[in-house]
Amino acid sequence: MDRDTDRRGFMTTVAAGAAATGVGAGVASAQEGDENRVRITMHDDEYVMVPHGLYVEPGETVIFESHVGAPHSSVSYDDRVPEGAEGWDSGIMDQGETFEHTFEVEGTYDYFCGPHVTLGQVGRIVVGEPGGPAEESPIPDEPALGEIPSGDEIVEQGRVSVVEEEDDTWLPFSLVGGGFGLVSLLIVAGVGTYVWNKEEGDNSAWSVGAASLAAGILLMVGVVLHLIGVL
Repeated sequence: MDRDTDRRGFMTTVAAGAAATGVGAGVASAQEGDENRVRITMHDDEYVMVPHGLYVEPGETVIFESHVGAPHSSVSYDDRVPEGAEGWDSGIMDQGETFEHTFEVEGTYDYFCGPHVTLGQVGRIVVGEPGGPAEESPIPDEPALGEIPSGDEIVEQGRVSVVEEEDDTWLPFSLVGGGFGLVSLLIVAGVGTYVWNKEEGDNSAWSVGAASLAAGILLMVGVVLHLIGVL
């Protein structure tokens, strides 16, 4: 078994699934759970890449997703990609939009989010083997959380992140689920109060149900605005 096959088998075990592959570059949609997905997001009020270190094989495609704190972008440093490799620039992406780029040339690639590069939203991708200008000097923009991992560390671990990826993934869904739960509770309480008061002859009780419904709607609006980075 040759070295490339050994490494691919090792990375498959670490990643617990085969990576998604594709061709070309551009804005695209992709299924959740792809191992070659990078979320450009926020964590603890800091702008981060999740993961900020990623390993892929030559010919594989990486999906960059604009997440919490959008708008975001994914842009390669002009002087920190391997010789002969193509750089990329996703352009500005709103929350939920994705961009994908296929990596053909082995080596180390450093990249950043255009709107938040001065805030340390940077990342590194190693394709096949570490190498190239990115391995010869520190990344010019200091990461917001942790340090940019070395190429060898990325090859060894596959995905390197300072953020618990599962927690970061499920937090927005927990907020939405909790918001809907509270809305339901307010509606049930309001309608129940209205029905009970009406049986007692109080026809003005509709205001109680309406107030509860309005409170629930306002709560959900607040949750949505928070998730898209307005609040």
